[in-house]
Amino acid sequence: MRSYHKQTVFVIFFMSITVISVVLVYIQMIGVTKMLADKQQVKTMDDEFDNKERILKERFQNVLYKEAQDIYKEMGQPGSAYREEYYRQYIKRIDGLYGNEEKLKDILKSWLSEETDNAVVIGDAPKPHLEMDFDEDRAVMSSVKIEDIILWYMEDGEVKDQRMFDLTLEGPKSEFEDEEVSLYDYNLIGFKGIYITGDTSSFMGNTYAGTHLYEEGREEEVEYGEKDPYGGINVLRTQMAFCGDVVATEGDINIKGSFVSFGDEEDKICLYANTMNVQDDFTLESEYKLNGKAFLRDGSVKYTNEAYYKKLFDLMKETEGRISVIMSYYGSDEDPAYTGNYQKIISNEDVVLKKDYKGVIITAGNITIESDINTEGLLIAGGRIYLKGNNNIVSDPDILKDIMEYEESNGGAENSGFGRNIGDYINKL
Repeated sequence: MRSYHKQTVFVIFFMSITVISVVLVYIQMIGVTKMLADKQQVKTMDDEFDNKERILKERFQNVLYKEAQDIYKEMGQPGSAYREEYYRQYIKRIDGLYGNEEKLKDILKSWLSEETDNAVVIGDAPKPHLEMDFDEDRAVMSSVKIEDIILWYMEDGEVKDQRMFDLTLEGPKSEFEDEEVSLYDYNLIGFKGIYITGDTSSFMGNTYAGTHLYEEGREEEVEYGEKDPYGGINVLRTQMAFCGDVVATEGDINIKGSFVSFGDEEDKICLYANTMNVQDDFTLESEYKLNGKAFLRDGSVKYTNEAYYKKLFDLMKETEGRISVIMSYYGSDEDPAYTGNYQKIISNEDVVLKKDYKGVIITAGNITIESDINTEGLLIAGGRIYLKGNNNIVSDPDILKDIMEYEESNGGAENSGFGRNIGDYINKL
């Protein structure tokens, strides 16, 4: 009996130890599982923080780049003399957009709210703030920073973790070399002015308009309301949109009874003129909208990139001189030997377009584009260019290049005779 009792006690004792061991192992397994889960959650939160930090950096970098490009274009592609003014404009622009701490925080929140996963948000405090490192002596922008950005990782309405960091990006590295001017950059050129009327029209590309003497005036131009200097860009009783990099004239821009837009929100424009004359026409009001920068020689702006426009006007005078010697008419549509991809007209007389046109026109006279006619390519008139309404004029520098390459591949003037090639007049300008 005593021996049996001892065996029973031993078995119970052994089973107790086994149960305790199992419980301990189970507890350890729970601890390990929880530790692994905690580590996984920490990794998940770190990954989310890293992702949101990357998103904020990319968005801010894109904004800084766009503003730098817009200011560069608004200043008329400034030369090296305008470096300091460029950075002053840049600092003013960025500070105006992001200098207010509350506004900056709202912008950062909006950038993150566009993401599908909103577990990470911008924390309430402290407020992020903008810092710009600008060397006044060297006119160099070293960096642009947003300091003290705080991110919260939210779960069930509670903050589980947070991260504070700074965004530091390089300042804009714009080139301030004095830019060369190319005729390829311009595709609507009227050396004695451009006159636009009729239904709504649009022009996509760069525009140049010259001037003419009072004695060279034409009766049909009187109602446009132009003043001395005559010529320039004239818009009468219509709606007109200019889209491109540059609209330049040595004369005035006259807007009468019309609405004109220059540039748009995405593509800013540089407008260069003597002055802007805006006048109503009886019951028709006049208005214009400028997305970009106007450089007016009437003293209404503080500075202008005169060097660039002086080069432009010199180039245009040289080109005007070249086409003034055109002595005859050539049209590729009437030439059975012509096999180029695009049309071309070289003329010493006025050219009137009564159907859509894709190619190059160079004439010593005027170009008239009748109502409802669209063009694509390059138009150069030694006289005026008239748009009669509902015209869509689209630039394409590749058309000019394609025609000139075709002319060269066919032996130029030696094979076709002087005066039949675009290159005979504008060469490689």
